[in-house]
Amino acid sequence: MKKFLEYLNSIDDRSKDLIITGVEYDYNSNRIVIKAQYTCDTFLDDVRKKLENAIYEYFDKKIAVELKLKKYIIDTDVIKSYVMSYVSANFASVLQSDNTFAVDVNLREEDGVYVIVITTNAENDAHLRQSGFEDSILEYLRRVTKEDYDIRMLVIDSDSEYDVDILKQRYSLLNNSNFEHIEYNPIEISSIHNLVGEIDVDFVYPIATFTTEQKSAVIVGEVSYYRVSEYESRFKNKDGTSKTAKRVNFVLKDGSDKMNCVYFPNNADVEKIEELSDGEKIVVKGDIVDNEDRGLSFKVKAIALCAFEPFIKPERVVEAKTVNDKYYYVSPKPYVSANQSDLFVQEEKIDEFLLNNDVVVFDLETTGLNVSECQIIEIGAVKMRQGRIVETFETLVKPIGHIPDDATAVNNITDEMVAECYNIDQIFPDFYKFIDGCVLVAYNIAYDCGVLQAYGDKNGFAINNKQVDALKLAKKALPEYKSHKLGKVVKILNITLDNAHRAIFDTIATAEVLKVTLNMLSEEDKKQILGE
Repeated sequence: MKKFLEYLNSIDDRSKDLIITGVEYDYNSNRIVIKAQYTCDTFLDDVRKKLENAIYEYFDKKIAVELKLKKYIIDTDVIKSYVMSYVSANFASVLQSDNTFAVDVNLREEDGVYVIVITTNAENDAHLRQSGFEDSILEYLRRVTKEDYDIRMLVIDSDSEYDVDILKQRYSLLNNSNFEHIEYNPIEISSIHNLVGEIDVDFVYPIATFTTEQKSAVIVGEVSYYRVSEYESRFKNKDGTSKTAKRVNFVLKDGSDKMNCVYFPNNADVEKIEELSDGEKIVVKGDIVDNEDRGLSFKVKAIALCAFEPFIKPERVVEAKTVNDKYYYVSPKPYVSANQSDLFVQEEKIDEFLLNNDVVVFDLETTGLNVSECQIIEIGAVKMRQGRIVETFETLVKPIGHIPDDATAVNNITDEMVAECYNIDQIFPDFYKFIDGCVLVAYNIAYDCGVLQAYGDKNGFAINNKQVDALKLAKKALPEYKSHKLGKVVKILNITLDNAHRAIFDTIATAEVLKVTLNMLSEEDKKQILGE
């Protein structure tokens, strides 16, 4: 959309007065209707016609274009609609069970400035403020309406017993997979035996409750990944030679979360910590360090052995979800391929498995490799019916928090690309509908289905579809090759693709590999892999 608007601006400066409010495409008539509002006093027909012609040229004259314009007027309903849609896409945790927004939005004008008053309960108010909502909604509204605003956040009951600081802390506990809200009780500590420094406490708060605002704390946990290493100190020996020092790294887990810890012992304390090892229960005192992209870590100043009972998360009852009756956020799109048409004209052989089963070939991009902790940031999928691709499902997904740099290096998906996208809680029900009753196929499917099932288990979606690994088919069909990476297999099988886009390229390629390799295998080999 940004590139499209830049294109229009290059055609006529008056396009800068346009706010695009909707884009609709009629597949049957091959017509695109662009709805827009103009913020200037008038928008003449000759300018509208000029822009229609420019849009027609932009789409390379392959599509009919209609530009519908109306005068832009700011009122409460318009602003409320913008605020609601933004919150739905970016702050889903404040939605009620029926997907309505548990706040009220009003607009008034004071001294020539539009004032937006957002009223909600104390918990939502704390979460929105903690999440930088005021700045982000202001930036969004200024961009889409080209007006300036003042935001006022009000709590429904100003006499509420809620402590805003506690509420902020609660909502900092939102994890990467869902908006789980847990009451964390203190962890009792006993049998303290000081090793370095002095610690005298009866209880501590769980690791999951610590926030970036805290500077110092006491943490209890079980030691893992304990290691001692040497490094060159910035200090020198008396003779001018380099001085080496020791650094101790370990991870503490208390049942609620984990914390990376580092300790720099002086010479007198080195022997005191040598008895530590993985599995020891310790309590430490020190400073919380915010490493931005890497999260919180802990710089240890005092250490003691102790006894404690790990925090146990209360059992979470997950309501089983049913399949949507329709698509709400992401609808499948019809797929037409010249290659497919040609193949069918030539009476391409379609394996019986594909003739008898609807198949969804899919590929996920995520924020990491741990299936239980990573977040989905892109879904690309194609549906095959009788061996022919009939629909595509393609969407970027906005995660909670920052996309790690190492993930971006692999999939080239950035925070900016997903900033205006729906979140996984909105998208997953639509994908659940798309795969309903289908066999799932992916290249090295264990990871992709593991991610789906991890999300499904936490949120009530039963991912029990039959699964087929296209990588296993490729290895069985091409045993003479050592590497079976998808790109290489596609070249070996001489598969050419049209309509290739980044998000669904792998899935279209995998669908073709599935078709070709099934024809190459014996009935016994297919039975072994397909489980039939």
